[in-house]
Amino acid sequence: MNRMMLVSLLLFGIIAAGCSSSYRTESEKPEKTPLVNKYSTDIQIADTLDNQKDTIEVLTLDKAVVIALANNPELVSYNLEIKALESVALQQGLSPNPEFGVEAENILGTNELSGFKAMETTVLLSQDILLAGKLNKQRRVAALESDIAGWEYEMKRLDLITNVRLVFIQSITLQRDIRLTKELLKISNEFLSNINKRIEAGKVSPAEASRAKVIVSALEIRLMNSELSYRSAKQQLRALLGTDKFTFKEMGGELKIVAVLPSIELLQEKLSQSPELARYDKVFERQEAMIELEDSKSVPDLNIAVGWRWLNQTSENGIVVGANAFVLGASIPLPIYDSNQGALQEAKIRFDKKKSELRSDKNNLTSDFNTTYNNLISLSEALKKLNDESVPAAQNAFEIIRDGNLVGRFTILDVLDTQRTLFELQSEYLRTLGNYNIQIVRLERLIGQNIESIK
Repeated sequence: MNRMMLVSLLLFGIIAAGCSSSYRTESEKPEKTPLVNKYSTDIQIADTLDNQKDTIEVLTLDKAVVIALANNPELVSYNLEIKALESVALQQGLSPNPEFGVEAENILGTNELSGFKAMETTVLLSQDILLAGKLNKQRRVAALESDIAGWEYEMKRLDLITNVRLVFIQSITLQRDIRLTKELLKISNEFLSNINKRIEAGKVSPAEASRAKVIVSALEIRLMNSELSYRSAKQQLRALLGTDKFTFKEMGGELKIVAVLPSIELLQEKLSQSPELARYDKVFERQEAMIELEDSKSVPDLNIAVGWRWLNQTSENGIVVGANAFVLGASIPLPIYDSNQGALQEAKIRFDKKKSELRSDKNNLTSDFNTTYNNLISLSEALKKLNDESVPAAQNAFEIIRDGNLVGRFTILDVLDTQRTLFELQSEYLRTLGNYNIQIVRLERLIGQNIESIK
């Protein structure tokens, strides 16, 4: 009875050892940053677009971002990586399989051991039992790796939103620049036509036509370059969207000016919530779990075995009789030389390495933040000066010279020169406004939310 109880306990131990770890396998998704959440709640827009006609007349920024979030292949690959790591966590929590073996001894020998008369047959079931909680610790490390991948996915979504917004701003700026250049080119060609008529009438010198043609030619080259840049920006946007199910003719939207920028202190507080820094909670938790796992590996694992042995014995009269018995066994490695001390030391060093990486990332983010904020302030002042002083003054000068030309006080070339000056200042304002919006997008990428939402 005692033998049966002992064998039963060993069998129960083998079965229990096969039970997997209870630690979670699903990754813990990080809370979405406000900027990502703003667009993620409208993902259904992308599904609606699939049922629309192939050509979108005007693509808005919100639609572009939502389509990119739903279709960008690089983003899809990051999401699949999370699922793959969840599968790794599942695998890491599984116990080693038991081993089944059959062994025959004392066969085909000589004398008493000839043939199968003295054969001993052993059927053995053995199981490695991982001690010191290795299963839970292995799965915990793997699960935390999938959590970190979730933060990387969140960062990638922010990057994608930012890149779409940057290309969109570039495209909107170029669209407005093209319209402005076409308008000036049309007026300049009309002036050139009037100059040619005056030359034919002998009222002005042909040299004035040559100077006017230079201005027109420069505008035509500028227009060609802007249109080329615009086509390139559209191609970049299509690549970011990650789908060729539809095309769009142009992009619609306005370049904005933030009425009141939040204080730098308030923005710096939001910087600490950046995914680049927030993810380190999981990074450190993973490194601590890795240290615990490597420490547990210093405890050797136990192998237990239970089986049944049949023994053939030959009696004095030559008759083969059988006997049988239980077989029990246990073994454990002796950690005399290898107690996993090297791997444990490595895990501790890598923990310190992650601390240094956090300090480095903080410094880099702070530097990027300060540079971006200072650029934004500088561009804001430039916009105010252009809008309040330079452009109005150039507009006033152009109107005075244009009116003076009608009464013969100024030449057509004077009109063209002042008009070109006005155009250059308007273009400078447009470029500055575009750069201003780019700095806003970059700043919002660093803090993970819209500036207007910060109170």
